Amino acid sequence: MGRLLKVNPFKHESRNEKKRKARHADRYVEEQKTLDALKQGNYHVLIVDVDQQPPQAESDNNYSYGHEQNSGDQSTSQVDTNDILSAWGSIPWDVISSSDDIQPSQSRYLLLDPSFIAAAQARDRDIDAQILADNRKKAMSKLFTSYLWLREKTSNWTSESSFEDFSPRFCKCDKSARRTSAWIDLVDLTGQQRVQFEYCDCMPRCVQVLANGFLASSPVEPSAAFSMRLLAYHNYAWHHSNVRMKPFAETQRVFSEERSEFLWNKNMTGPRDLSQCLTKTVWMYRDLLVMGLDLVQATLRLTDTQKLAVGTCPACSGPSSGTGLYQLPSVLHRLILSLDVNFQLRHHKRAGRQSTPLVTPEIFVHPSELEDVKEYITQQERLHKITKKADQCADSHKAGNDNRNETTWKACDDTGIMGSCCRHDSVVFLANIHGTGENRALPLAILKRFLASVGEDRPVGVLYDLGCSLDKYIDLRKIWPESRDRVKFGTSVFHAYVHEWPCQVKYNPRYQQGWGLSDGTSKVILGLALIRRDLEKTVISELIQTPNPNTPGQSNYTIAFFRSQWEDQVRVALEKNDTDDQQKKMNEFLDNEEVLESYRARMARGEWPTTLAKSNEMFQAIEERGKAQRALAASLGTDYAALRGQCQSELSLLTLLWKAKSDLYTLAVTVRAEKEPVMTTDAGNRLGTRLKEKIMGAINRRKSPVEKAIKLFNERRRNYLQKVDPSRLLLPENQDLTLADFKAMDLTDPLWNDNHFYHARAPWALDPNVRKGIKSVLFLDRVEEEVELLTQELDRSITWACEYRCSLQSTIAKIELEAQEPIDPNNEFADILPSFTLMKGKLRLLCSEVKRHLGEHQRLMVTWSTDVSGSNKASIDDTLERQTFEDEGGDEEEEEEEEEEESMTGDDDDNVEVIDEGVDGPEGPTE
Repeated sequence: MGRLLKVNPFKHESRNEKKRKARHADRYVEEQKTLDALKQGNYHVLIVDVDQQPPQAESDNNYSYGHEQNSGDQSTSQVDTNDILSAWGSIPWDVISSSDDIQPSQSRYLLLDPSFIAAAQARDRDIDAQILADNRKKAMSKLFTSYLWLREKTSNWTSESSFEDFSPRFCKCDKSARRTSAWIDLVDLTGQQRVQFEYCDCMPRCVQVLANGFLASSPVEPSAAFSMRLLAYHNYAWHHSNVRMKPFAETQRVFSEERSEFLWNKNMTGPRDLSQCLTKTVWMYRDLLVMGLDLVQATLRLTDTQKLAVGTCPACSGPSSGTGLYQLPSVLHRLILSLDVNFQLRHHKRAGRQSTPLVTPEIFVHPSELEDVKEYITQQERLHKITKKADQCADSHKAGNDNRNETTWKACDDTGIMGSCCRHDSVVFLANIHGTGENRALPLAILKRFLASVGEDRPVGVLYDLGCSLDKYIDLRKIWPESRDRVKFGTSVFHAYVHEWPCQVKYNPRYQQGWGLSDGTSKVILGLALIRRDLEKTVISELIQTPNPNTPGQSNYTIAFFRSQWEDQVRVALEKNDTDDQQKKMNEFLDNEEVLESYRARMARGEWPTTLAKSNEMFQAIEERGKAQRALAASLGTDYAALRGQCQSELSLLTLLWKAKSDLYTLAVTVRAEKEPVMTTDAGNRLGTRLKEKIMGAINRRKSPVEKAIKLFNERRRNYLQKVDPSRLLLPENQDLTLADFKAMDLTDPLWNDNHFYHARAPWALDPNVRKGIKSVLFLDRVEEEVELLTQELDRSITWACEYRCSLQSTIAKIELEAQEPIDPNNEFADILPSFTLMKGKLRLLCSEVKRHLGEHQRLMVTWSTDVSGSNKASIDDTLERQTFEDEGGDEEEEEEEEEEESMTGDDDDNVEVIDEGVDGPEGPTE
């Protein structure tokens, strides 16, 4: 018995098969006609005379062998092909095959040019997208007002009436009115079902679906809808975990199929894919949430600063009541902003052809704002005659030089995103990067909008990877001179160590006042800082008991002495220019001379190569390096012999030591960058075992070059100290560096400072105790600033919570006062919710929404009270005494109970009719 053919019902035609089927559609029609004629028995065989060949085809076939074929054909008699082909009478000889004379590159229909077809398809997509956007815009106003009313009636779809049919409250048509039936798939947390809905033409279909507890995927003709509690669950999961749409939809489908109905696709060959419908529904749900928040903010008449406090971070943007110590002017009312770029978020130009109109969220900088900043920069450059110059810090930054991933950017329209966050990891503003790198207009556009949103008297600190370059850029072009005094720039702590030492002493937040422990990240470092505080306190306590050999008399080290030494060190560092071409050429000359000296020493000892070829290579290398050395000496403005005689001078040895230390420092920064994910796992960053093994493997592979750099550094330091002061070789800090010491060394270690390379004989350059004391003093200054910043942020948070609660209560009182008869149609809330035609229903809905928002805010304050009550009250002048919200609100609870009783007894039917009329409007819905 043969095997039965297994049929796979889930197999679909591939894309190429569909294209082939469409291309041969005409031929298939002709073949079907022939088959039908054969079945009916009325098909007439038409024999085609194949002897009549086109002259061109004959000439083409015989162009190379014409003489031989002609000679052969003369002796052969012709055969009648009609008799031969008649043997296969069932073959339809009159059907034209697809292999005709049309070349593949030629179009069968010359008028249908591919460019015209592509343009027509793009136009059709634009029209369809615009129609969909218009329909959605028309339906959203009615959907939003219905959403507000239904959310109140169902307690945000958490009560037993969440899935009751509230359509009769919105539709007042009689039973004889025209209705349309359509199938729709309803998906809930616990199951799914395909039902038949009856829609009335008096309102949008999405409103009727929402009246049953589901949100439709389309405003006009929805084919799927998802329950409000499912959408709420997805929203919370999306906020607190990494949830993607496709896996979530697939998980929900499998979970629902086990417990409810199986939803087939259109062809009944498999389950229906609802991921796109879920995506559209989630977008609509988020729009409703945003519209609800905008409604409350419009009702409260919030300013831009107040909106930042509500939606972003009250600790940074909230108002201040002046409580607390406020002893440090460097951080008084200071607001710190961090900027960074993510180049992992790209969009390929050919990834999608959707023509949906661009909608820029409020948190994003609008493209027009970015263009205005670019135009302003161009005007300032033209006004002050600025020429573009290379910036060393920007060129060393792989993202800031506009060359990172340049080949990838060519195929992408959106290449990344720039974001700004406060000290508490709350996103403030975002800017989309379109086709370029990290250009200056992006941070300036974000900064311009941020400065316009906060108070004009608040100083702002900006931490940015290229903060030094951006600061020089602004000063050179005199950008925003009215706000320049209150803006201070710094570099993110880790990126700061990549910059040169003169740049660090000016822009590293660990060395500058006003930054606290802000480092450009959101890591919770206060606990670690307090541990470091205790360690630095021990160091300072020991140093102030130690005699100071740098001052006359028998005095000990003092804090004032350490501060004066730091000021002198900063002055010397800022006076020193960056490494110029002369110093680089000198480094190259000394390195080459070391190689030449090694060759000469081998020749003097008689250590010749083993072969003649290797000897020739050595002689050739000596000759080429000698020519290069003479050219370098000429470029330095001196003679080769004279410069060669200075190779063992103090300056030359110091230059070689500086080069060795710079190379070793570069490796230290690289190793620290690779270890950063491992070191920050305690701060909430997740790191798997495989990734950790890869990181440790990369670190181990750098062991050989690190050991080589350490050996060279030790050798050159010994040579330099032996020349300058041999007694310093016995000091502990000048002992040979080991690999273990290198791994345990921090980037803030005094070894990495360029103290030895300023030709200074000051205590900060020679005395290790002074360097240790300076480091401890600077860190304790930052800890003190951090405590002051936290005190101010606590004050602003509590003040905002109390004032915002008072604002909500006063707004509720105003709405209730305006709702009393007679109602003024031109009251202060008349411009809100214009879709409501009757003022009474609008005021009632606004009051309900603000009360709901007040309840959420009071719950937030209760959660804060536990943390705040345990803090040091004296440090904020007993601000908690104002926190009386736990004992208040009794009248509001009684009012809510009365409203619930009215809704249960049905006394609010008149009000419902008023609201319903406002929802649909007096003229009925329009689609």
